[in-house]
Amino acid sequence: MFGHYEEDERLGLKVIEHMPTQTRVGHAGIVPQMLHGQRHYEIGYWVITEAQGNGYAKEAAQAFFHFGKTGLRLEQMIALVQPQNKASIQVAKSLPMQLEIVEQFNGQEVHIHSNATLDHK
Repeated sequence: MFGHYEEDERLGLKVIEHMPTQTRVGHAGIVPQMLHGQRHYEIGYWVITEAQGNGYAKEAAQAFFHFGKTGLRLEQMIALVQPQNKASIQVAKSLPMQLEIVEQFNGQEVHIHSNATLDHK
């Protein structure tokens, strides 16, 4: 993760905070990932169990998606989602992304969602 920050401080995961209480409730950001030998940019998000269902992941993911498009000028972004995580699938769809492929990534099955068609090679 530190390599992402050294490359570009705008990349990597940032803390999601509940502002009124300054409680850390998760993290989100734009994370470079290698898929099939090609670099892609993942909109990553994770929220602690106690804070799930309050829209933090959706709000953060949408903000980073917008920043990726406008600030980093990324045409294509992805989300790596575990297939049983229905809430994360809904967040990805809100970006808007759609399911592109299902494959093994770091030893587990993931659904790869994208806002643009992926090159599956």
